[in-house]
Amino acid sequence: MMNLNKRNYKKLSRGRLLPTRERAESMHNAIQRNQELLNRCKDMYMALYPLREQRRRNVNYVFGRQLDDKIQDPDGCGWITEKQYILRQGNIPLIANVLRKIVKAVVGVYVNNKQEPFVIARDRDEQKVGEMMTVAMQYNYQRMQMQLRNARMYEEGVISAVAGWRVDFGFDRLRKIDDLKITDIDINMVFFDNNIHGLYMENVETIGYLHDMTLDGVLELCGDITDEEEDAICNLYANTKHYTTDISYQFDGDNRKDNQFYYPTDRNKCRVIEVWTLESERCIRCHDTLNGEYVFYPKSERKKLEAENARRIDEMVSLGGRAEDAALIDMQYVTRRFWVGRYMTPQGYVLAERESPFEHSSHPFVIGAYPLVDGEIHSIVEDGIPTQRSINRLLQRIEFIRMASAKGVLIVPEQLLEGKKLEDIATQWSKANGVIALKFKEGIPMPQQLSTSPNTAGDMDMLRMQMSILDDISGIHGALRGEAPRSGTPSSLYAQEAQNASNNIADFQEWYVGLVQKRDYTAMQVIQQYYTDARYMNIAGKNYAEESKWYNPEKVRNSHFDLSMAESTSNISARTLNETILMELLKMGAISPELYLESSSTSFTDKLLERMKQLKSQMDTMRAQGQQVNPLVEQALQQ
Repeated sequence: MMNLNKRNYKKLSRGRLLPTRERAESMHNAIQRNQELLNRCKDMYMALYPLREQRRRNVNYVFGRQLDDKIQDPDGCGWITEKQYILRQGNIPLIANVLRKIVKAVVGVYVNNKQEPFVIARDRDEQKVGEMMTVAMQYNYQRMQMQLRNARMYEEGVISAVAGWRVDFGFDRLRKIDDLKITDIDINMVFFDNNIHGLYMENVETIGYLHDMTLDGVLELCGDITDEEEDAICNLYANTKHYTTDISYQFDGDNRKDNQFYYPTDRNKCRVIEVWTLESERCIRCHDTLNGEYVFYPKSERKKLEAENARRIDEMVSLGGRAEDAALIDMQYVTRRFWVGRYMTPQGYVLAERESPFEHSSHPFVIGAYPLVDGEIHSIVEDGIPTQRSINRLLQRIEFIRMASAKGVLIVPEQLLEGKKLEDIATQWSKANGVIALKFKEGIPMPQQLSTSPNTAGDMDMLRMQMSILDDISGIHGALRGEAPRSGTPSSLYAQEAQNASNNIADFQEWYVGLVQKRDYTAMQVIQQYYTDARYMNIAGKNYAEESKWYNPEKVRNSHFDLSMAESTSNISARTLNETILMELLKMGAISPELYLESSSTSFTDKLLERMKQLKSQMDTMRAQGQQVNPLVEQALQQ
């Protein structure tokens, strides 16, 4: 009988790329259904176009391209950038990139308060198993540098209000083993339906990702295929095999700004569309009272299940028992919902297909958007753009006033022109070392310069006010930026100011911590499912017992865990507090020097502890041999 709970990873290239003549009609229908699915996915991708455009605008403002907004050409038709308009007026475009400072300060707050996963076993008797899973999670955190990657994705969330990852299990080429894989999501390549209700889009029924890979990468994705199937795949991507492109612009901006759904921007790559859909089927849910398991079977297996029940009844009766005492399989028709992932070509061919192999029975994506009030997404950067534009306009105005007042207005009598063009005189007048040739005549006044002293006091006050408004909107004040406090400010008051200043970003930060916790819980389930061999993970340090560093899959697989985010012990504040407590306990005599060195996180403690153990071992050996021990060394070790 086919157990629907134990379907393996399925590669369905065969029968799709090279159909037999008998299967040609069914293949045509399958490709037509796949093309309809891709068209729906394209509509989802295009529906997210405003989000991608807003993100691109936010990126421009954060990284200094703040005059790239389009305005209607006042001197003609069409649209021009604000930078082009300012240059056309003879002015120099000026900006003060205050938003970048705010983003760096917000990300710095998150980095300084970084957290790490802490696993708790639901059964209090299995806390050692919880420590074992905690070590496994922190091992993967360090292996994949998740603290740094969390900060980068946090910056993405600050800019675009969207963040996410892909959690899977696959081959690690660098370490030559299969292991947990967490990949950052590119917002320009993801798409999903509009069922985004819930805190972290838990209700989506279609989600996917656009992959741009080389032809070799596509063949690797397909796995075990024949030579004929390999040729068929190469023919599907024949236009990309020998395509060359200029890559000199690689670090000169976003090369995905003209990205399309079916074709990549880099035509040297192959577009593979990954689509996960939530599907359903009518099946039989069985409760085997013999072992207590719940199993799903296809409807076609009902006769086999009934035959199994009849066999159990006959076996019970043959052993002298009653038929009603037999442990039977209870059957019930239900609709089972399950996720199916497909890797498809733009033409509708399926390169690979699988039902969700994960025990969490979902797709591998963890994604969230903020704040999702009435389905709307707004970022911290977006809130500060209007004020940033006001600051830029004030700077431009102040510069224009100063430039105009420095030169003033030149008055030239018409009698002195004699064929000279006013445009030529104006051009020379605007230059710092310009020369104007005129023939002077008696009774005709000389050219005069009329200028006034610039009055920009009001504009400077307005500029300071706009800067203050931007700080109020973002919540990034001096205390949160780490600026020196005013003279005489108590440390407690300064700490309180920093705490109050972070209130504006506290909600966003908690949202992001919850998203990271959801991702880590998914990663923990993948580890629990796929770590089938014992592993030694000493990378977690000395915060846990030695036995917890040995990952035992038999103990972990049958346990149930909860996961929370705890403050990282690598934080400066946490380390300082730990060292202070340990030092006080050592001074009080509550702990021994060995226990202090084992618990301390100071860099030299490991070497010092090892040296102390060696000296004690040497003294014990000398005493056993009847040799005299230096009393000064013994006294120093005791102290």
